Amino acid sequence: MRCGFLLVLPLCFGLGLGLGLGLGCAANGVNSDAGMDGGDSGGSGGDADLDANVADDSATSDAVVATDADQDANVDADANVDASGGPPNACVGAGGGGHVKLVAAYWAGTTAYGDYLSELTPVLHAGHVDVARLALPLPAEVDVIVDLHWELFDYTSHTIRADLAARLDAIVAAAGPVLNRVVAFYLIDEPYLDGHLIPRGELELAVTAVNDRFPGVPTYITFAHHCFDPQSTDVACVVPSVDRGIPAGLDWVGFDWYNHSNDLAVAGTHVATHVLTGVNRIGQLAPAVKIIIVPEGYTDGNRQEATVISTLYDYFTLAEQNPAVFGVDFFLWGDVPAPTSFSGLSSLPSARAAVRAFSRWVQQGCGESAALIPVTQWYSAAGPDYRYEPWLWDGRSQGYRVDGVAFALAPQNTPGTVALVHCLVDRGSSVDSYLTLDAQCDGQTVVSSTVIGGIFTTGQPGTVQLHRYGQTVAPWDHAYAVSPSATLPPQYVYDWAMGWVYPPSAL
Repeated sequence: MRCGFLLVLPLCFGLGLGLGLGLGCAANGVNSDAGMDGGDSGGSGGDADLDANVADDSATSDAVVATDADQDANVDADANVDASGGPPNACVGAGGGGHVKLVAAYWAGTTAYGDYLSELTPVLHAGHVDVARLALPLPAEVDVIVDLHWELFDYTSHTIRADLAARLDAIVAAAGPVLNRVVAFYLIDEPYLDGHLIPRGELELAVTAVNDRFPGVPTYITFAHHCFDPQSTDVACVVPSVDRGIPAGLDWVGFDWYNHSNDLAVAGTHVATHVLTGVNRIGQLAPAVKIIIVPEGYTDGNRQEATVISTLYDYFTLAEQNPAVFGVDFFLWGDVPAPTSFSGLSSLPSARAAVRAFSRWVQQGCGESAALIPVTQWYSAAGPDYRYEPWLWDGRSQGYRVDGVAFALAPQNTPGTVALVHCLVDRGSSVDSYLTLDAQCDGQTVVSSTVIGGIFTTGQPGTVQLHRYGQTVAPWDHAYAVSPSATLPPQYVYDWAMGWVYPPSAL
């Protein structure tokens, strides 16, 4: 059941990637490194240069792996609803404390890179598709964002296509039968970069043309870095400042600025340095638009999945805490073959589980009951100390590193389960976080205790055993894994199996 749009948007900064053309990033003479080293504040580089690789901690990784100008013509996305089965409305009340309503992913269904739409159900609500994909049946619980940039623009003349009317006729014919499943039309990706070079005036012509043919369906553009801002001096923004800006009439505005550092400490400052400032600037330039953030959800042969996960949680925290964020659109879901060689979320099981956990949090905010409760593993080398928290707890301010989703629980009071209690207990020199089936935290000195979900007492379809490990010396910390042979620091030894839970892949 959908409560909002889940958008997964794969942006290819400086690469000119078009969904569904069968073309790689080198198509149309576009330099895959264009503008990669520039930036508003000289930070971590451009969008498609996906180099941020940080080695995972081998002592903990196995404990997590189980087996996302003028705006007067703005169309409110909330109007995009038809009680008889029209385009799905963003959930009333929304997720994310009342503001996050959309979660989606790029390259979910394209001629060039494959069809992954069924992988987005039931928690992601929309995936980017090309026009050709509309001719095939759509999975029941996922809607689509239709990518139009290759249909609308001539990248040789850098203008709207001369045969635009005929192309729009073809789009109407393709989209008409499934228009109730279209949550937005994605007009172009990174228009102000070298290789695209589409000025604002041409973008406004496209916005008007699509709005005329599909009234009430949002139009959407993602920009690279802060190129939406005419005042940006970023070298990636090749279109002159006088021809840049947010087009009049555009409904949704996204931007991508991907992390490229191999250093987790650097990666950890990326979202606050570049993404938050972009969100704030869009709000100043165009208060009426819906703002979409575009987290990087891929590796490229250098950056490891652990770095991707850490950065994703930075985006999750921004989305949770900033009421200006309307949607989260992940780049990307499908894989892109050599020579580009991107591995998307479909091939990154731990990162994919994190994205789906975030999506379930959005559903919770939409008022839907939780079918599964994700529990994330956090780790601090001081101690060492493992901590397990449901939903979007963020432990980095307390010195923890996020490892990803460790397992998922059934909701409390699910038949066949008992309560799993999260206890914080006073160990004298430290406060230990551990999980137990005892409501009194086994008679220890309790700082706080909370039931976080239900754990099955016997195996059920799709479940695995949850195994407990404990330190043999102070501070008597505990770790939990769906593997009976998890790789942990040497002071942790196997205790017992606590019950049955869902692996991260079940999310």
